Amino acid sequence: MQKAANGQIGQFGVWTEKKLWKSVSDTAETYKVLLVDELQTIGNTLANVYNAPASIVLNANTAQIDGAATGQADTVALSKIPTCYVDARYVTVALGQEATNEVHQMQGGLTSKTPVGNIGMALGLLTRCNVAHSIGYVNACNLRNIISTEIEMGFGNAALNSGILTNPTPYDALSMPQLDALDDKGYIFLHKYAGYAGVFFSKDYSCSDGDYNCISRNRVINKSRRMVRRSLLPYVNAPIYLSSGGTLSTGDRTNFINIITDVLNAMKTAGEISAVGAVEFDNTTNLLQTKTLLFSYKVLPVGCAEMIKVTEGFTVTV
Repeated sequence: MQKAANGQIGQFGVWTEKKLWKSVSDTAETYKVLLVDELQTIGNTLANVYNAPASIVLNANTAQIDGAATGQADTVALSKIPTCYVDARYVTVALGQEATNEVHQMQGGLTSKTPVGNIGMALGLLTRCNVAHSIGYVNACNLRNIISTEIEMGFGNAALNSGILTNPTPYDALSMPQLDALDDKGYIFLHKYAGYAGVFFSKDYSCSDGDYNCISRNRVINKSRRMVRRSLLPYVNAPIYLSSGGTLSTGDRTNFINIITDVLNAMKTAGEISAVGAVEFDNTTNLLQTKTLLFSYKVLPVGCAEMIKVTEGFTVTV
């Protein structure tokens, strides 16, 4: 797909009937998370081999547990859901779906009982949003007029009654500590706020707790990489004039740095980054030997207020 699109696809949705969680043993405190490492390997290949980095949003089978004992495969123990932070910056695991009869019939009609999920919603928001914005941005990403406000996790007890799941765990059945636990483990999910109409994605986490810990940061750096690469490609195999020692001449060095800086300034103007950091060139390389120009750049990303805290109280002075 990336080859056909000349590497311009910025995000993929993966819906699969393969199971997301595996029971290692009956005595294990948590399940093992599956699929994420495999998708990260694909993401690394896209980025580092094909110069086509992309975010991958995963909806997998969370209704059944791989390796569970007979009679237990259809029951998900909420307390055993594992973290999905596995150093996988290109992958995001999304949970949840609409709680409608149609969705229940579709899920129940699958032998695997895989949730219908929310891939379409996630990809739609990613396509519409500024690359620096979270798909959990409440003011801009309300799904109220797109999907039912009745939502569920899609897992729980996957027993069927006349082809319909009997207990796909309604969102409202989970306590705030349980939702917070899923959040802490790096999952994103369909979510509601008390006193505010609508349905939203909880966050935009990736399966990494490093610098690239959310989809938006990955999209920003991926876009900068694409744009800088596109701007520099015309100079591949071009004649390069050198200074003594085989290093790049001052004039050419300035020209290349300006090309990169112009790309990053355009992203700043578009509100995709906060500021342009250092753009540097390694001027110690003998280009007659290496035939390789080495540049680096850094940007200050846009921040995200995942939480706003306010302290209230009375006063006797006004």
